[in-house]
Amino acid sequence: YADKSNTISFTLQSTSLTIAAAKDSVIRSNPFVVNIQGNSQTWYAVYLDGADSSDVNPFIAGGQSGFQGYLEQIGTYEVEGYQTAAVFETDASGKRVIQYNTNASTEDKTYTVKVIEVVESSYNETTKTIETPNGADYDTVKVKVEKGAVTISATGDGQYYIGQEITLSGTNTDSDNVYLFI
Repeated sequence: YADKSNTISFTLQSTSLTIAAAKDSVIRSNPFVVNIQGNSQTWYAVYLDGADSSDVNPFIAGGQSGFQGYLEQIGTYEVEGYQTAAVFETDASGKRVIQYNTNASTEDKTYTVKVIEVVESSYNETTKTIETPNGADYDTVKVKVEKGAVTISATGDGQYYIGQEITLSGTNTDSDNVYLFI
């Protein structure tokens, strides 16, 4: 009822849990990120669904914001692979960006990254397990890890003479080492 009161407007909306990848595919030895959108300051478990422990899988990078701890079991699901599952807390806007790293040995295949809501009190830091309620909200996204390639080309028309300088150029997106044999 004041003479000069300010008007404040806001929008109420419900949020649903979503996960999206910044890229659909990545060449191994490069990282990829997934973006979670959910409720404000809520705990979520993020893991590679169906990952095989005998494979070299992408792993969650250490030291990320919102990180609460790594997991070995989610409900009845045993997590396969070292540091492939963790609990993260979303920020005040309900978002969290999570980075997975790959290396030259990471299996080239499509991985399913799954996010599921966690009841905070169900996280057991000692056993690295969480309980998930029946019907818990979840979402998935697929990311393909691909082998890199090695290319090489030489200057000129392909005919060379003894003593002639030949410039070789190329790329290696698969490893840190290149071996040339003549």
